Amino acid sequence: MPEGLNVAYAPIPRHVPLLRRLLARVFAVLRLLFQGSVRLASFGLPDAPTRVPKLEFGCDFAEDFTPPPAGTGALQLTSFDDTGIFQADSVTLPEKEEIRLVGPFVVLARGDIVIEGSVLRRAGLEENQDIVLISFEGTVRISGVVGGGSALDGSGTPASPLNLRSGAPGEQGSLTLLRGISIEIAGIVIGEDGGDGESVTTSSADRQGRSWAFGGAGGAGGDVLLCAIEGITMSEFARGYAGDGGEGGTGRATAGPSGNAVGVGGPGHDGGNIVFRGLPADATCQVVMEPGARVVAGNGGSASSGFAYRNRAIAPESDPGGEGRATGGDAGRGGEVRFENCTVVRVGRVESGNGGIGGGGTAFGGDGGSGPAGRRGGDAIARGGTGGDSGAEPAIPRPDGTVDRGLRGRPGRGRPVAAISGAGGRGTAGSGGESGSTSARGGASGAGRQEREFSFPPNPPRDGFGGAGRIVFSKGAN
Repeated sequence: MPEGLNVAYAPIPRHVPLLRRLLARVFAVLRLLFQGSVRLASFGLPDAPTRVPKLEFGCDFAEDFTPPPAGTGALQLTSFDDTGIFQADSVTLPEKEEIRLVGPFVVLARGDIVIEGSVLRRAGLEENQDIVLISFEGTVRISGVVGGGSALDGSGTPASPLNLRSGAPGEQGSLTLLRGISIEIAGIVIGEDGGDGESVTTSSADRQGRSWAFGGAGGAGGDVLLCAIEGITMSEFARGYAGDGGEGGTGRATAGPSGNAVGVGGPGHDGGNIVFRGLPADATCQVVMEPGARVVAGNGGSASSGFAYRNRAIAPESDPGGEGRATGGDAGRGGEVRFENCTVVRVGRVESGNGGIGGGGTAFGGDGGSGPAGRRGGDAIARGGTGGDSGAEPAIPRPDGTVDRGLRGRPGRGRPVAAISGAGGRGTAGSGGESGSTSARGGASGAGRQEREFSFPPNPPRDGFGGAGRIVFSKGAN
């Protein structure tokens, strides 16, 4: 790589969003502790985990780069060129070469950029793996494979002595950007999938010990940006895929028989977009897609389930049963295929992304303790998360001013849930305790279909025996 060239490129370092997210988690824990202390009597459910907002990029991102000086010659890349900024009059990666990235990969050329081999991301790296290919006066030609991989999963949240734990979110998928006077794709261009949220488990060994577990959110799927001045061509076997959204992490909370348990599944994030954009903004770029070409936006990440369990190794003694709440996370929305400042001369297969599947849940109320008068069993409440909506139906502008429509993805379904209330305790000198109440509602679908809520009051005691706990199921909507 030529030395001494001034290039204005600063990839978003991983530690910046990680620091921001760490501070957000600290404040979230403080908020949960405050809510728990204020609302302990009624045991109100704290806020669910939320997605980290997606960092949006457009074709103007490429304007931060300057062309290399003329006369730098031709550059042939090899498998050892696995990260950095590469500049020359023209740049080529031969067919049999495969580059496995360990960081950002930026190619700047005055003339053509030709990728016949493979430029592949590694899964789960802490480093950003942006792929940016910019030809200032020529064509970007892809006949190999560019992109792929999945961003870093959330991890590393320490165990809490308070049995309250919130999982770390997954990272957003890296950017894939191609810019040139024209772009020709005969191979495959793939966005990076978002990382999955961290799954967490909390458990209490105390009879009255509470336990809260919140799964981490998935990261957004990586976008693919195709930016050209004159035209973008996709051959019969060309493929373009945006990154899928990351899945949420599971939240498993196990409390003592008389403690309250909350398990909340992490939400999935949205799928990545594929954008065809003509440059400059007042120009009209022509897109030619051969009939066999296919462009698919990223699928929304599925959410995970929440579980509120009981530590059966501990007797409830003379206490009432604790309440259990399980909530599934909401799934991510499918990505979109957008044509901006472009007209499409021939159309291949254009599809928006599917919505992710919503999270389910299973909640157990604690059994009531026995005594002269039996104690009441704990309530059980289970709620499913909402499936993700599909990406918007692609609008394909034609040269005659009409607009064709591509294929819209499928909305995600909701998952089923189960709630099992605690049994009432036995009365040794009087009446037994009633059971806990039970409520369950499966997750709604991304298309807006809702499931009916099934709620039942406590079962009464009989002849000194406590009321039996009740099991209630509710399926998710399709």
